[in-house]
Amino acid sequence: MKIQLTLGFVFSFTCLLAQSDPDFNSGEIITAGIKAHDEDNYKEAIKQYQRVPENDTNYVLALYELGLSARADSQYALAKR
Repeated sequence: MKIQLTLGFVFSFTCLLAQSDPDFNSGEIITAGIKAHDEDNYKEAIKQYQRVPENDTNYVLALYELGLSARADSQYALAKR
């Protein structure tokens, strides 16, 4: 009985941690941010990059691009962070 409860709890916990939006595509978000940056719309680019969650495989790329856009927008504290 304890094993069944434990397995049930683990399964429930795993389902809760699963990505809730299967259509989420960080690559498209970063591409939109790069496009906004190229159009000198740095604030929009920063908003796009900040949408990428920390546990995403493209998070480091989003941080890099965020730093570039923040620096170009004279938000040096954000770029440094």
